[in-house]
This record gives sequence, structure tokens and C-alpha cells, in this order.
Amino acid sequence: MTEKNIETLIADLQNETSKVRREAAFALGGFGSQAKEALEPLIQVLEDENDRVREAAAWALGRIGSEAADAVPALEKLLKDKNGAVRWTAGDSIVRIQSEE
Repeated sequence: MTEKNIETLIADLQNETSKVRREAAFALGGFGSQAKEALEPLIQVLEDENDRVREAAAWALGRIGSEAADAVPALEKLLKDKNGAVRWTAGDSIVRIQSEE
């Protein structure tokens, strides 16, 4: 059941509604390292036009942990984001990812 849920949430990352994309990213983060198959879709969402969606994707990547090491370069780009919450969350996620390696 978990794999099906993760697949559905990955598809929701492409939804036209920003709230759905944001909630999908948060939900994926809740699965922790079980959501490692969502790594590439979450990295793509880091470029979303909506600040809260970018923040949620960054948060989720941090919760995936060391399995998300490939996301660090994309998260580092967010350290220059115009939104302070996005910057903070990206930094926190980098620390989480790297502390588990």
C-alpha cells in the first residue's frame, strides 16, 4: 500500500493546484527514506513558481535523509531564494542529509 501511496503523491507533484503540490511534497517527506523513489520529482519541484511548494519539497528531501544526497546541489541553489522560509528549510535539509551520510 505504501508504494501505491508514494506513486500517487509523486503524480500529485505535477498537479495544477499549488496546494495539492505542496501537500504531496509534505506527505512524501512523512514517508522518510521510504520515499527515495520521489527524489527526482522532488528535485524538479524545487524550481516550482510557488514559494510554499519549494519549501515543502526542500523539507521532504531533508526527511528522506542521506538517500537524498543527490539533491544537495539543487538545495544549495535555494540558499539564494527570495523567500526566507525557503532558504532556511533548504539549509536545514542540507544539514539533515549530510549528517546522515
